[in-house]
Order: sequence, then structure tokens, then C-alpha cells
Amino acid sequence: MNFLTCILQALSKTKKQINLREASDLLIELIPSTSHIEIALYNLSTIFYELGDYELARFYAEELLRLCPDNGTYQDLHSAVVYKHDVDVRTKRIVGGVGVALGIGLLGMAVSIIGKRK
Repeated sequence: MNFLTCILQALSKTKKQINLREASDLLIELIPSTSHIEIALYNLSTIFYELGDYELARFYAEELLRLCPDNGTYQDLHSAVVYKHDVDVRTKRIVGGVGVALGIGLLGMAVSIIGKRK
């Protein structure tokens, strides 16, 4: 493992979002030129998981599994990411549905109030 990969791996372990974003940008640039693609993909998946971007975390976890389908650690990472991604999608759907219902309810109240004023 080269020095840059070690630094990026260490940077990806921080909890500060700015450092995580910087590490992810650098890792993405590093992927085409590194012989340590597994490390880069693993760290990208965990970075985006920490940032709450489960779609990108899932993408990188799936790329990692394509390279190493029998690796138990990578399988566990993928399972965790898929779970969080699915929960995130369901939550967004529920919140969106509640927002639409609330909007329709408020519109109905407004129409009712306006109708009573006439």
C-alpha cells in the first residue's frame, strides 16, 4: 500500500463531514490509477455510509462485491448498506406521502374558508 492510500484511508475514518468529502473526492480520483482498488472501494462505501448517502455507499459496496464476491467482510458491508438504503428509500416515500396529504388537507381548508367568506 502506498503512502497516499494510507493517508486517504486514515482520513476516511474521521467523523468530520468536510474530511470525509475530501477523502471521497481523492479516492474517486485514485481508483483508475491504484492497484489497491479494493481498499479504495471499501473506504468509499464506508465514507458515503457515514455521510448518509446510502445510494452511493451501495454503489461502491456492489462494485466491491463484483471484485471479491466471496469476501465475508465485504458481504457484511453490502448487507448493512443495502439495509440502510432500503430504510432511507421507504422513509423518503413516507415523508413525501405525508407531505402530499398535508398539502391537500391545507388546500381543502383554504377552499372551505374562502367558500364561507363569499
